[in-house]
Amino acid sequence: MIMRVLKATCVIAALAAGGVLLVLPGPLQAFEARTTAELLRLFLGYRAQGSPAGTPAVQFGPNSLSDAVRVSAECSSAPVLALLSISTAALLAGRADQVDRLLLATVTAGGFFFVVNLVRLVGVCWALARFGDQGFRVAHVYLGSVVSLAGLVGAAAVYLATAGMWSARLRGPGPQRASVPAR
Repeated sequence: MIMRVLKATCVIAALAAGGVLLVLPGPLQAFEARTTAELLRLFLGYRAQGSPAGTPAVQFGPNSLSDAVRVSAECSSAPVLALLSISTAALLAGRADQVDRLLLATVTAGGFFFVVNLVRLVGVCWALARFGDQGFRVAHVYLGSVVSLAGLVGAAAVYLATAGMWSARLRGPGPQRASVPAR
């Protein structure tokens, strides 16, 4: 009985988290902007400021706050994290025995994609500061798409491996024990 209540609570929480991320991505976007600003400061030595005036954006530059990038809902990790959360809710509803593994898979895969998206945002900001508008377009549209796709595939692999869904059938047979004939 306790496991059923726990499972139902987890399903509702995962659905609610996914819904909130879809409907109200703003707080996550602002957090991503502030974190990107900190990473620009830490790794590139840029002057940077996240979310000026409540807008999910990063103002930055090597010497001054001359450039800015807005973290839109599409450039945020919110849609992927929402999909991950809602998918977990659906899987939790059908698998009574794997609550802990599915929740751990959601957290690890979500964290993985979040970090990959931050790397993408830092790269886009660096390209704008270093190469101007042309660098921004290339980094945002082409390289950013490749990084996001790789992050999505990586997050899916992390999710499947952590949840224990990486089936032995996909890996193929493991090492076989040799049988020794009896004499």
